[in-house]
This record gives sequence, structure tokens and C-alpha cells, in this order.
Amino acid sequence: MSTPFLLNGHLVDPSRNQIVLSKQVTDVPPKAMAVLILLAKNAGKVVSHDVLMEAVWPNAVVGPNTLQRSVTQLRKALGDSSKQQKIIKTHAKQGYSLVGEIKWQQAPIAQPPSQVVKYWQNVYWIIVPIIIIFLFSWLGKEELQLSFSNPRPITATDRNETNARYSPDGEFLVFKRNGPACNTHLWAKRLSSGEEYQLTKQAGVYGSVDWSADGNQLAFTSQNVCNKSPDTVQKCWQFNTLDFALALQQPIKPVSRSTCQKNRVAVARWVDKGDVALIVSDTNSNRQLRSYDLKTGEYTVIYAPLNHKIYSYDYDPKKKQFAVISTTQNNQHRIEKVDLAGHVISTALIQTGNAGSVYEYYSGYLHPSGDFLITYTDLGLFLLDFEGRITKPDYDILGQLIYPNFHPKENKLVVTHLNYDSDIAVLKPLISEGESINVIARSNAAERNAQFQPTGKAIAFVSNRTGSQQLWLYNENKVSKISHESLGLQSDQFVWSPTGNEIAVLVSDKVVVYRLDKKSRQIETSIPVKKILQWQTNNEILFIAKENNQLFSIGVNNQLLTELAINDVQWAHRLTEDQLLYVSHNKAFIESAGKSTYLPELSPFLHHPKFVLKQNKLFGINSAMQLWSYELTSKKIDVLHKIAKSSSFISDTRGGEFLFTFSVSFKKELLEFDIQY
Repeated sequence: MSTPFLLNGHLVDPSRNQIVLSKQVTDVPPKAMAVLILLAKNAGKVVSHDVLMEAVWPNAVVGPNTLQRSVTQLRKALGDSSKQQKIIKTHAKQGYSLVGEIKWQQAPIAQPPSQVVKYWQNVYWIIVPIIIIFLFSWLGKEELQLSFSNPRPITATDRNETNARYSPDGEFLVFKRNGPACNTHLWAKRLSSGEEYQLTKQAGVYGSVDWSADGNQLAFTSQNVCNKSPDTVQKCWQFNTLDFALALQQPIKPVSRSTCQKNRVAVARWVDKGDVALIVSDTNSNRQLRSYDLKTGEYTVIYAPLNHKIYSYDYDPKKKQFAVISTTQNNQHRIEKVDLAGHVISTALIQTGNAGSVYEYYSGYLHPSGDFLITYTDLGLFLLDFEGRITKPDYDILGQLIYPNFHPKENKLVVTHLNYDSDIAVLKPLISEGESINVIARSNAAERNAQFQPTGKAIAFVSNRTGSQQLWLYNENKVSKISHESLGLQSDQFVWSPTGNEIAVLVSDKVVVYRLDKKSRQIETSIPVKKILQWQTNNEILFIAKENNQLFSIGVNNQLLTELAINDVQWAHRLTEDQLLYVSHNKAFIESAGKSTYLPELSPFLHHPKFVLKQNKLFGINSAMQLWSYELTSKKIDVLHKIAKSSSFISDTRGGEFLFTFSVSFKKELLEFDIQY
């Protein structure tokens, strides 16, 4: 459709992909114009996300923010905004509608402005981003909007690279490159030439790295053992520095500035006079922000809050103050400005709703202006200001982005791109022939936790093949998306209803029930939910709460919450109305009439805390990568099959077939983006 139309006084010209107002011409990307046309054809009606995506991006795999970015571009061209919504209205979890006044035209199209007007338009688009950067704090009431584009790889090896930070002059990146058994080396890359330098002579378990103001020294923490080491190994932490100029000549050994301490030491940041700030846990597990004097080897407490726990911070050398992020006992997160003397300049509660669970950690990395930070969760990258507001920048890329860092002088951002590919396999052990394996719903993204439909032939699973974690259905070799959560599902945990007509998923600590026609409803819970376990035949859902991993059940229809008074639960399943099987600290118990009976014979087999219980049999994978079954009545354990090492966990079984999630690839690499303000 190329017919022009008036929209609230704007002349929309689809044939030229332009919007004209008072002789000001704004070019609109073709995909954004296609969205506007579809909304105009359905003016006043809600057009769903799925309809828009299928109409404008048919048969294309795009990121979750693609549609949102197009709407943002349209609002900007039309003088609208996400707050005003006078022309394009957002309908949460549904779609968009056009509420502006439309008049279809057959009149001649207004001509583009003169060259003089075009000149001032170009000047405008150069000056406005600069004004936004410098006046962001003054315009604090306006929502900050950034977009990241033109992603390009910084590293291209078979190893895993992560935690990159620009040097103060922007000439180098320092990062960690993983070796075997969790050990890493520190590396540097000269961005102008692409040359790489191994900095550390010995591999270690190193924390993130920070540069001194002059770029001559690096500071970082380390620990003596890998996180995968047995619990019997005593962990300790220490703080180190490394001479960057010397390490460029040849790998050197870091200088240990402190003895190996039992209390955790983390997040090294250079501050004034060559001191280094660190988060140090005291003997009572309180976390303090301390400075370490490199000359005397002594710590000085900068900030030691008593009613909240520091877990992240960054330092602004220009303003000589810290951005401190902490959490309270009731799971409220706060962001504070703190000066070098430990005085709190400002404090605000973080509005976590946009970024998912209140149990997330929001590691913050300051923008060079010092006016806001960038953070990340499992749901993606987010911008965080000192009023506690979280907004999502606009970017379009598959995979998870973590450990962001702003370029000190240019509009660039480096991130770690985590790309995990897993598949779903249907395995049927055969007595005479070994096994039969069938991979279903294959993509180059992560598919996980497949489950058979209780009363049908479909298989439900979770995948991030469209950029965010969503619920999908596989049926008769066809794949369709069921959920439409804007930020994606909180986890890959879900449960079928006993009838097989509905599926319960987890979204922002809440249980959401989807019908197979993609319509959904939320079950109100007064406590945050961590893991959904079972949709019971009495139409109640068994779940683990995030607080103390305690067991609860909630009615699907009456939303009546029942506390089961069992804490530290890893997995559970109700056997009968009076009996419950649960796993805690890798030990299995039967709970009956308020009494727990320990099942010691199961302990050697509880390697992975994901199990399947069908027809009075428990199935799981042991440490030797063997599929096993446990008959609850006879207490007999059978090893059924040796499975591939790449298998992650078993998720369901039916008729002698087993559904597995297995890993195809796991890659961490460094990417650099351009930033538009």
C-alpha cells in the first residue's frame, strides 16, 4: 500500500518511507513504515506482537527488541513518546494500537525541504546527542534511551574470552581468556593493530580487572581454587597488581598485595593516590567497601552499611565518588552515591520490575559521564540511573550479553557475548541395538527442558531462538511459539496441567498460565517464586519459594497459598495427598504426616537436581553419566543406560522414551557496539 495519509497533522508517504510535518521531512526505515501501515489499516484496534512480527518480518529470526525499536523510531518521527502515547498506544503483553486521527489522501505529496533546511537538519542530529550526554543529569525526569548497533567481534578464537575493560586512553582492551579447569590468563589486545598479548605467566582463578588512571598498572582479585572444586577444599582470596608495560614485553607473575584471606575479597577499582578499593567481607559476613594502601599494605574502611549488603560498585574518578549497589534483607535493591570519606550523597531504591526477579544481582558499570550505569541480568542489558530507574537499551542480537564496559572517549561499548546452543533429544534405550536418538526442534539457539503433553502428542520446551526465553510447542514436526513475554521467561522451568490443555511458566517471580491458544493469566502469589515443580491433580501447583527454598502450593483457580514447612528444597513431587518426595542438600526424603524419612540408597545418584517421576519411578542422571531409575515401593535402583557426556539433564519420560537436553556448544567472545544516544 502506497496511498499517503494524514496522521495527527503528519503526512505519511509510504512510497518514499517519509513522514512530513511543516515541510520537515523525516526518513523512516522500511520495516518501521510497514508497522505503521499495518497499525493504520487497523486504526483503533490492538494489533498483537505476533501479527506484527509475522507480517513485517516473515520467516526471519530477529531479536526481541526489533518490533520495539521500530515503534520507537515511529514515535520519534511522529513527535510521540512512550510516556505520552498520543498516537501509538502500547498494550502490555498484547501489542500496539494507532489512536491518532487518520485521513487518507489522494493529494500531491509535499516536496522535500530546501538544501538550507537539510543543512540545519544535519546540524540538529549532530548537536542533539551531545546535548543529551551533558544534560542527562539535569533532564533526570526524562527516560534515557540508548541503542547499540553494528556489533563486531573483538576476539575470534576457540577459547572463551570475557570481562573486557578499555584502557584509560581507549587503545587497549584487557580481558580474561579461559583455560582448562576454570583457570584463566589475563590478555590484552591493541585495538589499532589487533595484536594480542598474554600478560600473566601462570594461569589462575582471576576476578575482573581494573586499570590505574595512567594505564600503567592493573588491579584484580584472585582465589586459590576453582568454583567447581569440592566443598572440602578451603577457599581463600587475595588482591593483586600487575605492571602492564612489563607484561607487554613478556608474561609476568602478578604481585600479591595481600595474603590469602578466608573472607571474600572482590571487585578491585583504582581510586585516588594510587589506592585500590575493594569489597571485603568481615568475619560476620558483612560486606564493606575498603581502600587498600599499596605503600603500607593496610586497609581503611570507606563505607560499611549495617542494614544492607554491598554486592557491586564502580568508581567515578572525575567526581571522586562511588556508585554503590546493595540489597536489603527484604530483597530491596538500592543504588547510592558515596564519596571517598564514606558520606552518602544520594540513595534510591532500584525499580527492578523491568529487569525481572528481585533476586537478580545488578552489577553496575559507570558511563564516562558518571550520570548512569549499565547493568545486566538473564533478561539482557539495562541502563540504571541514580533515581533507581531501569530502562532497556535498544539492540538486536541473539545470545546473552554480560560484563559491559563503556569506551572512555568514544561512543562504543564492549560486552561478553555468551552464545549457548543446546538441543532436545528423544532417546529410547534398546536392549539389542543400544539406543535410538532423535533430535527435535533443532536450531542454533538453546532449547531446553522438553516435556510430553500429558494427554496428547505435543512436546513443550523453552527456547531463546527469537532472542528471549519463550515457551514453544513441537507437534507433528511443526514448531510454534506459545508465550509472548516482552522480556522472556524467568527460567526454563514449566509444568503441564494434568489435562494437557495449559502450561504454567515463571515470569518475574510470578506464575503465569498459558493456554495452547496463547492466551494467558497470572496467578497472584504474595511471595516470589523460584521454581515450578508440579501441577497436581487437585489443581494446585507445587513450587519452591525464593526465600529459604521453602515448599509451597497454590490453587490455580482460588489462588489459595499453602505453606508446607519444608526448607532448603532442591526438587520435590507430591506422591499422594499425604506423601511427598523431596531432595535437599543432595539427600532424598519421603515426607508423610509431618515426618521425614531419609532414603540413603539414593544419595550416590543425586548428582543433578533435576529428576522425573512417572508411575512410581524416579529417573535421573548420576555422576558417571548413567541414566538410572528408582522404584519407590521396592526401593530398587537400576542403571538403564550410559548417556553422552554432553547431556545436561533428563526432563521427561513416556512409553520407554526419554527427553534429554544436551549441549551442542558453549562460547564466550568479546563484541563491540556503536552507541547512539
